[in-house]
Amino acid sequence: MVLGGPGTGKTTLVEGLADLLSEEGSVGVVDLDMGQSHLGPPTTIAWGLVEGGFIGWENIVVRDMYFTGSTSPVGHLLPTITGARINLDRVTRAVEKVIIDTTGLIDGEIGRVLKWHLIDLLRPRIIIALERTQELEPILRAYRPLGLRGTKGPIIYRMPVPSGAKLKTQGERSLYREKKFREYFGKGRLLRVEWRRIGVRGTEGLVRHHRDLLLNRLVSLRDLWGNDRALGLVMGIDFDKGLLSVLTPLPEEAAVGAIALSDLRITREGKQL
Repeated sequence: MVLGGPGTGKTTLVEGLADLLSEEGSVGVVDLDMGQSHLGPPTTIAWGLVEGGFIGWENIVVRDMYFTGSTSPVGHLLPTITGARINLDRVTRAVEKVIIDTTGLIDGEIGRVLKWHLIDLLRPRIIIALERTQELEPILRAYRPLGLRGTKGPIIYRMPVPSGAKLKTQGERSLYREKKFREYFGKGRLLRVEWRRIGVRGTEGLVRHHRDLLLNRLVSLRDLWGNDRALGLVMGIDFDKGLLSVLTPLPEEAAVGAIALSDLRITREGKQL
């Protein structure tokens, strides 16, 4: 598990580790950063396999993803840790070596609680901590007695932040998400979903939403087993017939068993409304 604040070089380190470890076999990479995701689209936690060296995120096939419904763990801690655990369970059935990239949320009580529970739940054997001025100490001090060699807790390696690491501005982070959404929905098609015949997960339920508030709503399309298979944008609603028109890259042959609504509204160009 790689820990660090924003702009500390976590993703670059993950790329290097994946390149090195995959020389001897397949490596699973779990991407927990739903706001600046490199595997699944924003709002998801996903994993994929790296084999024979790291040759770019775009060349990693996403094997599974979990929809958190948000681009930040704040206010969505339960979906974050649930998605992390589900993805880890699946990746460990496929490979023995796993690298976990985390979000840059480390400050305050929320940052500490999130990282503590992720560590407790995922049980990483090794934690690599990228720090500028020991800013991870409030998190890592809870595991100091377990970090000794010979114990069963995580072995902790502290590393200085590379001199070339750059902290993205909020504007740059927003533009990255827009680009990811635009590319994702650029491959989409319109799918008609009979929402009265399937499961619906949302804060208030589909029927109570005003039509204008549902348009451009970001949703997840789940299969018959409840697994998130693709994101979608609500482009049209027919309440009389119980139909939604959803823009999604989900293949035509895929069956939809449920939809999960988020609080986000996104244009097909990726801009948040």
